[in-house]
Amino acid sequence: FFEAKELVNELLEQKELYEDTETLAKVYNYAGNINRNLSDFTQALEFFEKAILIEKQNQNLDGIATNYTNMAVVYGSLSDFPKSLHFFEDALKIYEEIGDMVHIAAVLGNLGIVYRSLSDYPKSLEYYGKAIKIEEECRNNNGIAKNLGNIGNVYNSLADYPKAIEYYEMANKIKEEINIKEGMESNLGNLGSVYTYLSDYPK
Repeated sequence: FFEAKELVNELLEQKELYEDTETLAKVYNYAGNINRNLSDFTQALEFFEKAILIEKQNQNLDGIATNYTNMAVVYGSLSDFPKSLHFFEDALKIYEEIGDMVHIAAVLGNLGIVYRSLSDYPKSLEYYGKAIKIEEECRNNNGIAKNLGNIGNVYNSLADYPKAIEYYEMANKIKEEINIKEGMESNLGNLGSVYTYLSDYPK
């Protein structure tokens, strides 16, 4: 990421880039994501804000929503959950306006994560449920599994361990069926924690 940051900084010094605002907005977006991955959140937000200004001038709704989502993720990393909700909700409105079902589902899932962080578990479950409904319509089994695992996390937080086990196992069953292992290790680790709480040490 450090090398990528240097390359982007060099690119931003090229004056001719500023004549092509579409490319400049993309470079600002890349720069924001690189700085976010380097945990330089202040710099990341500055780049995302610059990208949003250009995308608004170009009336590029998808670009605006993308950068709203990125800002929401940064504020979530900073534990500024009200601001994270604000930007996710703004992104959701745009995605609904342009009918981007894939990103609608993703943002709904992220809203579920934020509400879980706020310990608003009913709201969290509501958004995960909405996300799953759209993922089913899009036939995105991996997305369904991801949200089922997150629902398991909610029930884990509520100490409803039987339901937590049920959702973790449902999530991993789908992952096995579609042969995608990403996320399974997290669910298996969470299952281990649940069985520890239940004093089922062999399990």
